[in-house]
Amino acid sequence: MTVETIKDILDWTRNLHVQLEEIYRTTSDETDSERTKMLLSYVADHEAKLAEAIEHYEKDATVNMIDTWVQDYIMKNPFMQGMMTSLKFAGMSGDEILNATVSSHQHLINLYKDLAESAQTKQLQELFENMQSLEMHELMRMVHTTERFNDL
Repeated sequence: MTVETIKDILDWTRNLHVQLEEIYRTTSDETDSERTKMLLSYVADHEAKLAEAIEHYEKDATVNMIDTWVQDYIMKNPFMQGMMTSLKFAGMSGDEILNATVSSHQHLINLYKDLAESAQTKQLQELFENMQSLEMHELMRMVHTTERFNDL
């Protein structure tokens, strides 16, 4: 049985965004396509902003809230175990990169939805509904903007 706190889960998601930013930047440096470089740089900046937003949520949350224990969460969400090893962007087209990015963010949206639905307090439910809303809004914004890159 795996036991974690809400803080552990927030740390994991914040670190995921930081690692995604690094992967996008590294891949951007390795690609020859200017359009792909532009897309990767934009998405890297987006990931950095999401990591910063989650950090603010962590700072604003009460100690009691983020120290709440959640049991078996990784077991229920296997994507959390191997997320970083499955994301490789080198050699991908802009559409493939966008599809992989949307997929990873959709997993996070579902994670927050599950956490909100199983929250034991109204405060935790609101925290995860806010996190879900943040991810959904930012994903829609990112997709809308990256679609403009295809028009260039």
